[in-house]
Amino acid sequence: MTPTTRTFLKSCAFTLVCFPGFAFAKVIFVKADATGTSTGSNWSNAYPSPHSALAEALPGDQVWVAQGTYIPTTATDPDASFEVPTGVAVYGGFSGTETLLSQRNWNNAPTVFSGPLPNGVQIMRVADGAVGVIIDGLIVKNSTGVFTLGGGLYSPNSIIQVRNCTFRDNSSYQAAGTCILIANGSATITNCTFDNNYARFTDGGGIATDGSAGVYVEKCKFLNGRGDSYASGGNGVGIAIKGSGVSRIVQCEFRNNAGFPVSGSQYPSYGGAIYAEVPISIDRCTFDGNASVLGGAVYSWKGLTITNSLFTNNQGTQSGGAVAVYYYNNDLLKMTGCTIVNNTSHETAGVYFNGAGTFSTNISGCIFWGNTDIYGSVSQSHVKKANYSCVQNMLVTRPGDDAIDPAKFPHCISGNPQFVSYPSNLRLANTSPCIDAADKTKFDQTLVFDVLNRPRFFDMPATPNTGLGSGPLPDMGCHEAFVRSLGIAIEVPGP
Repeated sequence: MTPTTRTFLKSCAFTLVCFPGFAFAKVIFVKADATGTSTGSNWSNAYPSPHSALAEALPGDQVWVAQGTYIPTTATDPDASFEVPTGVAVYGGFSGTETLLSQRNWNNAPTVFSGPLPNGVQIMRVADGAVGVIIDGLIVKNSTGVFTLGGGLYSPNSIIQVRNCTFRDNSSYQAAGTCILIANGSATITNCTFDNNYARFTDGGGIATDGSAGVYVEKCKFLNGRGDSYASGGNGVGIAIKGSGVSRIVQCEFRNNAGFPVSGSQYPSYGGAIYAEVPISIDRCTFDGNASVLGGAVYSWKGLTITNSLFTNNQGTQSGGAVAVYYYNNDLLKMTGCTIVNNTSHETAGVYFNGAGTFSTNISGCIFWGNTDIYGSVSQSHVKKANYSCVQNMLVTRPGDDAIDPAKFPHCISGNPQFVSYPSNLRLANTSPCIDAADKTKFDQTLVFDVLNRPRFFDMPATPNTGLGSGPLPDMGCHEAFVRSLGIAIEVPGP
């Protein structure tokens, strides 16, 4: 259980005590084409709009919304949003006959909350200070706000869960959080898809946090996002973390997100997928085809921890094709068990770090291969220093530079990592020198899975241990190699 999830559960438990009757009370039904008495008591007599159900709902109630398209604005209230009260759960994905929550299918019965809306109006918002709110199984699309914070969903000072939702085709202008803004409070966002959203002159085309907010994001996809910057914005087209709370991103995919300055801009853009102004952690994530000026996939102004993650085909037009970090005193960049392959940049296409003051790096158990900048694929094209890692052309320097000090790469190798099929399959072949070759002491022993969610510390009996530590040693890179043994029916692919 993560710290953010634990905080959320404790908050929910607190709410159950403080709100009498907060435990599950009743279901209120919504169906766009219902023709009954509109009391919300069952599908036949469902409310035609979520507004009526949400106005009636008390803590502990569930609102079941049948398939259809629902627009929050009305003739009498052109500035209305669907507002979720404290302690209320909103579920979509019903055909309109179900008697159990488990019977719904949000893929086959899409429940759509949609814009376009007037400027300054969100499609959904959570009541200020609410706790125990659940939003599950909805499609939120076509928010088009100018200066509209959290155009798809705005959560101020609240504790919420968002699950099994799709946010697509939303756009914003100079307002953070095109799809979701968490302002203070916290959110747990799981199994959601963010697709084709556009953040113009703002940050966080998918999710943004602000104030003291923290967010836990798991098993989400961020696809085809776009961001523009001028005097500001265009940062973190997938996620922009500005809130000071604990934020963690786990088992997510970021593909083809890009943020760039518009013509005439004097400001760069940062982090095609993720932008962070506070320390964050990333585990078991995949970044492919993202682009920005600095940090094609990830940019951080503060401490950054990335584990068991894959970076391919990302582009930072200035520096940091995969990752860029600007550090201050006492910051830490930690990357463990990652694969960084075929990223491009003007300077340092792999992992770039620069800044002022005392800074610590712990880049261990990683594979750097095929990353190219204007100098080709020399050592500095990948990373400045690492340990127990595989770094292509590790001691080959840029033309005219001094020779590279081998002490910057202790226990590293530079030979071919022998992927199964480079570049299409980056798992390790059974002859790879990266197997059982990482420093186990650098790995977080609580993070026991690789990028494919397979056990992280698995010993290959036929491979000599060249890494460091006791017991089964991890492999370099984000994929752990396996054999069919000990009841584990996973085999190492052939070369």
